[in-house]
Amino acid sequence: MKIEIEIPDTPELEGIPDDDMARIIDEAVRGLHLYEYSGEDVDLTDARARVTESAWTRKPAGSFRQWLRTQKNRDDIVGDLARDVLDDSKAPSGRLSKGEWRDYLGGRDHLVNALDEAWAQFAALTAKNPNPKL
Repeated sequence: MKIEIEIPDTPELEGIPDDDMARIIDEAVRGLHLYEYSGEDVDLTDARARVTESAWTRKPAGSFRQWLRTQKNRDDIVGDLARDVLDDSKAPSGRLSKGEWRDYLGGRDHLVNALDEAWAQFAALTAKNPNPKL
């Protein structure tokens, strides 16, 4: 049996990567172990969770790399990230999710912090205008 659990996006959850969220849900579900239903025990010991959509997997309306091009002259971590990405010939392009960008950056804390800040600004822009001129 497969069951999908939908958890509304909240600011607290947006920063949790999908693999960590799946682990949290797994632990919560398996923490119950046995659940009584209609007088019978339902064993949840082997239950597993899988995140099917989140802020980490959702594809943006536009290209994050294109947006980064417009940020390369900034004197902050977003500008640093933009210059690093634009200098890397292996950097991804196109409409990639935040999770795909995190994977490219390797999950290092300072890069993830820069990604979080940059993505929040990028997402705010694309939320107002799904096809911004970049």
